[in-house]
Amino acid sequence: MSSKRLLSYALITLVCGLFSVVYELFSHGVYSNFMVYLFAIPLLLGVVPELLVLALPILRVDSPWARLVQNLAIATLISGSAIQGVIEIYGTTSGYIVYYFVAGAVLLVTSGVIWAAKYRRHE
Repeated sequence: MSSKRLLSYALITLVCGLFSVVYELFSHGVYSNFMVYLFAIPLLLGVVPELLVLALPILRVDSPWARLVQNLAIATLISGSAIQGVIEIYGTTSGYIVYYFVAGAVLLVTSGVIWAAKYRRHE
């Protein structure tokens, strides 16, 4: 099952990278690091943990809630980064974008806490 999740995260990473490249092509030479490194979010928060689970089976814990919250965190951070990139390329700012990153961080920490609690009971 973990290899299916790995493939899903790899596909999401690829889609984010392609979206970033295409958007940058039409941005008239204006770049945003939030858009350029959009692919890094699913890569670091999805692909790398799944590779660790495959390499170290002791880390494998079946917790649908932890995975759900992790997926929500990744989706929230990708959305926030993409929107921030669009706003920067457009040449304006918004004070509301920070809420995406705060919510994503809270969801990521929550996912880790759920995983750790389940892991502790699993031992």
